[in-house]
Order: sequence, then C-alpha cells, then structure tokens
Amino acid sequence: MIYERTDYDPARHLVLFIHIRKTGGSSLGAQLADALAARGAAGGYRRLRMQGVETYNQGWRRAHEHLRRRLQHLRDEARERGRALLGLPNLALDSVAVASGHVRVDSIGLGRREPLMITLVREPVDRLVSEYFFTRDRVAVARRLPGSEKKKQAWARSFEDYAQMLLERRDALPLNGQCLYFSREGSFEAARRVIDERFLLAGRTQDMARFTQLLGAKLGIPMGPPRRVNKGRSRPEGYAPPAWLRARLEEAMAEDMALYEHVGREFAALDARTTHS
Repeated sequence: MIYERTDYDPARHLVLFIHIRKTGGSSLGAQLADALAARGAAGGYRRLRMQGVETYNQGWRRAHEHLRRRLQHLRDEARERGRALLGLPNLALDSVAVASGHVRVDSIGLGRREPLMITLVREPVDRLVSEYFFTRDRVAVARRLPGSEKKKQAWARSFEDYAQMLLERRDALPLNGQCLYFSREGSFEAARRVIDERFLLAGRTQDMARFTQLLGAKLGIPMGPPRRVNKGRSRPEGYAPPAWLRARLEEAMAEDMALYEHVGREFAALDARTTHS
C-alpha cells in the first residue's frame, strides 16, 4: 500500500473505491457520501456503473449478460474518450471527489486526476455465506422467479447444497472472485502486486472502523461510525457452515484466502506504524 508515502491533494487525486460485493462496501460508500456532504466537497460521491466481474450465468445467458455489460462500458468509454479529445471533463470521474463500483482495476477509463484506489476484502467463506442469503433476500423481495443461474440455484438449494454445487462446477463458476477485481487472471500473486504497488489503502471488512479512521485522516474528512447497509435479513443469527464444508471451500478459495490474509497482515502493520508514529 502507498498510504504512508502519499499526500492527498483533491485537485490532483481521485479516490477510487474498488467495491467487492458483500464486503461491507455499501456501508463504506454511505459513510463517504455522508462525510463528503457534511464537508461540502465539490461533486461528492458517485457510484460507477456495475460490471460483470463475477458472473454465475451459464451458456447463452452468460454470453448475453457479458455482452450487455460490455456494450454499456464501451458506450461510456467512447463518450469519455470523445470528451477528452474535445478537452472536456470526464463526466463520471472529473466532477467528483470519490467514485466507487463493482469494477475491475484495469477496466476504468480514467479522467484528468491520478486515482488513489481503496478496497475492502472479506473472509472468503463468510462472504459466500453472506452473498447466498443476500441473494435469497433479493429474490423474496422481487417475488418472482430469479433470472440468473446464481439466483436460481440459491433460491432452490440450502447453503450446504449450493456450496457443494459451486465446488462441483468450480471450473465454470468463480470461487476466487475477490482476486478477479484486481487481475483478470484471478491469482493471488497478481492481485497482491496490484494492491501493494497501486492502492492507497486496503483492509478487511472486520477492520472497517479503523480503516475509515485512517482513510478520513488521509483525506482530511471526519468520518462517522460505520453503519450497516444491505445487510442480509434471512441469514440465521450466528450461522456458519459445517467444519467439513468450510475446509473444502477454503481449499477451493485458496487464492482469495491468501489475499485476505495478506491484506490483514499489511493493514495490521500499517495500523501499528501509524498508531505509534
């Protein structure tokens, strides 16, 4: 991370939040939006169009979803390139202090300012459990048959059956989804290099309170306490998968597990140095 050797300048920097699904990113985004509004920061906070970083659709549905999202992204990119040629600001990035989205690091057409990237990662098995129950909540609210393969499988199966289905189809369905946000190859080593060399700050979901303090100190924005946003309602209190299933999932998610542990160590070391400086 480049936190300690970077001086934030809002005229020169854009804070770019790489929001991995079900890592507490909606809560962090709400905090940032509130803090920027309270400070009266120009442009404030903007959510970027979501991209298909992780997709569980199969066959023609997968191809259709990928094409739809790709065409949206190409349209946005062409618009911004045209504006750049005309000397006009980037509509998505140049008018805001912080932008965020479910987007890959290398898929964003940048504006005039240097990006300072931040992210949160979550213990992979817990993230999968959270995503499963959140998906079921969304289907229940919509009151209709789910459209994507992921939603159909989550609605029709218990978590144990759902997780075993993912394990059986791991070649087609992404289990190391967090690494994919930082590298198209989805490996820990590639993701680690990107975070170590290019990210202002990376932390774990469970460290969000201290993460927001460090971020607020760097940006000069007083940050309020974390608040829960998009919390899954149907997850039983204290639910955890059985030990045998957790062990199989951890093995299958080895790349994401390594990323989670690396970010935890680096954040703890940064926290210790910052606290004692």
